[in-house]
Amino acid sequence: MLRITLPFYGWLAWTSVLSVMSSADVATDSSFLALVLKNQECQNGSHLYAIWEHLVDESPFGQHLPKQFLPSLAAFCVAAWVAVFGNLLYALAQAVPVCSQIRAVDYSVMQADAQRDWVTTYNTLTNQGDKQNHGSALIALGSASGMASITYRDLDFADAKANIIYRDVSKTAAKRADLCLDHARGQLQHGVQMTFLEGCLENAWQLNLQVTFAAMRSAMNGVPVSQQWSILLSLSCSSFMLLKRICTSVYLLSIMRGWIHVKIHDLIEEASTEDDNGDRLALVETEFAQVKRWYYSLIFLVIVCVLAWLYATIKLIMAVRCPHALWSMSGCVEDLGAIIHRKDD
Repeated sequence: MLRITLPFYGWLAWTSVLSVMSSADVATDSSFLALVLKNQECQNGSHLYAIWEHLVDESPFGQHLPKQFLPSLAAFCVAAWVAVFGNLLYALAQAVPVCSQIRAVDYSVMQADAQRDWVTTYNTLTNQGDKQNHGSALIALGSASGMASITYRDLDFADAKANIIYRDVSKTAAKRADLCLDHARGQLQHGVQMTFLEGCLENAWQLNLQVTFAAMRSAMNGVPVSQQWSILLSLSCSSFMLLKRICTSVYLLSIMRGWIHVKIHDLIEEASTEDDNGDRLALVETEFAQVKRWYYSLIFLVIVCVLAWLYATIKLIMAVRCPHALWSMSGCVEDLGAIIHRKDD
């Protein structure tokens, strides 16, 4: 995430670690779901669900929602596993041309003596207005599939292209502001969508579920969390990928802060002094307001992800400190036997 130039083998090692962790994250999420469903069939499965119902009732959601709307443990875990595929579906919506253009797009290398123009820009489900190219599609697919060598420093590359436009004095300030806003909006939209799909729906949700389930198994079977190796592997992958998404989003916000609060603001002020820019300047200011909304939306999602990570970390620490490994917003669960016997009754 930092502007550090790595030697080739350093770059290869780092991107390999990121790719392996991304694949392991998806695999361990699947193994975690299998573990939950298997525990449902065990002799003490009803006790596990009694503990789950108690924790849900003590949660902020349980205190404000009717009980019939609160999902079971299995339903909640299945929903979290299905949410993992939202990132892939979004990437396909970004990369696959719309039906009316799909046959016309060229994916082969252009011939030197080509008798026609090669079609490499097209509309997709997420780009109905402006056409995108193969590079944008590749970044979307690489990000969804965890191909870190493809997406490595893509934010720096996009920022460098925007700075070329910013310094191009052959264009009017209004035109440069318009083009730079297109860049900022595209980066922020992608950041918001990825932080929501990958950060909130995938990693934050899975991480908190896995910590809760590890504490529940520890309470029911007496196995310390530190000895639940399969869940600890899932926890490590989910935590790592969530922190990676938070760092990426924070880095994007640091870049966009310079554009929104300094560069684009200066271009708009310069454009206000130019002649014949009234209509274009009004459109630029409208688009600027939209970009700022995306910017603040990303800040909100980053805060949500950070709070989710902190909440999961607190639950994991309290799973070691509490006598029955269970903790809710009201404190450690003290009378575990009463919870289980209430379910049996």
